[in-house]
Amino acid sequence: MYKLSHDTCIKIYRKRGDAREEAKALKHGAGTNYLPELYKTGRNYNVMEYID
Repeated sequence: MYKLSHDTCIKIYRKRGDAREEAKALKHGAGTNYLPELYKTGRNYNVMEYID
């Protein structure tokens, strides 16, 4: 995981399916205070809200 800005980070996965599975979980939990907001997903990465 790498911090892109003060409120955004990117998580890179070795397996392509892992990014997709985590994106599904983040979308399912959207609107809660427990998970970061998902901004963008790709084959092997997710860009999401950075929570300190």
